[in-house]
Amino acid sequence: SSLVANFSQLSLRNVSVPLQTSATTLEVPRIAAFVENSNRIDVLSIGGSLTNQPHIINRYPLKEIRDVPRNPINIIEPPCQRILSEINSIIRQEKEIKLPEAGTIVEKHAVRLIVIRRKKMKKHKLRKLRKKMKYEWAKVRQRREMRKEKAFRAEIFAQIKEAETFSAEKYVEEKIRKATEVPIPRFWKNRRLPQFIIKEKLGIK
Repeated sequence: SSLVANFSQLSLRNVSVPLQTSATTLEVPRIAAFVENSNRIDVLSIGGSLTNQPHIINRYPLKEIRDVPRNPINIIEPPCQRILSEINSIIRQEKEIKLPEAGTIVEKHAVRLIVIRRKKMKKHKLRKLRKKMKYEWAKVRQRREMRKEKAFRAEIFAQIKEAETFSAEKYVEEKIRKATEVPIPRFWKNRRLPQFIIKEKLGIK
C-alpha cells in the first residue's frame, strides 16, 4: 500500500538544463534518480519536495506515468512441445514393411562362438552336478577313508601280535644255524640236479 501511495505522488517534469547541471545547483533535497532521455533529464520527485519552489515547477511541466513497460516481454515456449510434435509426425508416417530380396544367401559360421558356448555349458553343467551330488560324493569319500583306516589298523594289530609272540632265544638260534649251515651245491659232477637228489648223494637228511 505504501508503494502505491508513493507512485501516486510521483510526477515527471522536463528539464531544459544540460547534462552538466548538478543536483546541488537545483537545491532539491529529495531527488530520487536521473533518467536520460533525448539529451534531457527527467527529474523524479517524491512528495512535496518541489512544491515549495515555484520557479522550478513553472519551468518543468508534468508528464504522464506509463504503466506499460517500454521493452516488450518475449514469451519463450518450452522446446518439449516442438520435439513431441516432430516425433508424432514421424510416428504417423505409414511405412511399408517388405520382405528381403531373394538373392545369394551368405552362410555365416560362428565356430569360435560355438566353442565358447560349449565350454560355458560344460562349466555350468559341472557346477550344477557338483551342487547336486555334493552329499553323495561326500559319503563315498567317507567310506573310502574308513576302508583305508580299517586296513591300517589291521596291519598295526598284526605287528602288535607278532611282537607279543616274539622269542629272543628262537631268534638267536635261527641266526646261529644260518651262520653255521653249509650251503648245498647246486651242481653234482658238472650236472645241475635238484636239491633233494644232491642231499641224497651227500648223505644229508
